[in-house]
Amino acid sequence: MLNTWVSKGEQLNDEWNERSQAKAKEQVKKLGFVTKEEYERLEERIKMLENQQNT
Repeated sequence: MLNTWVSKGEQLNDEWNERSQAKAKEQVKKLGFVTKEEYERLEERIKMLENQQNT
């Protein structure tokens, strides 16, 4: 029975963490910030366009 409680507690903790992270990401996006992945994609695109312009 104790194992069941511990397991359920861990599951609820994981769910809470996922929801918290999703809400934080949503708030950051609303503030106009970009994710690291978006930034890196844009950086690569700029490099590609600069290379095309220089050739």
